[in-house]
Amino acid sequence: MPRDWWAPALNLRERLTAPGAPTAALSSDHRRPAPWTVGDESGFAARRASLGVSETHLVALAGEPADRLARRVGKPSWAEYVERAVTFLLYTTDA
Repeated sequence: MPRDWWAPALNLRERLTAPGAPTAALSSDHRRPAPWTVGDESGFAARRASLGVSETHLVALAGEPADRLARRVGKPSWAEYVERAVTFLLYTTDA
């Protein structure tokens, strides 16, 4: 597995609470929507407002490169669990 495979799967709270969160786009690819906006747009807008997060900040969080995000957050326990499970499956399954 790539070293920072888990970083793009971090949820909004994990990204927001880690130190050094970007508040402006880090690259020219800043026009894509944040992945959290898919689905219930009004519900998500209410959630964003309750967190006090601007649309610009969300775009910056969504566009953050995985390696930078991984350095900022550190590997969460759920990612370590997945890695242990995959390792177990790889070494206990008949090929």
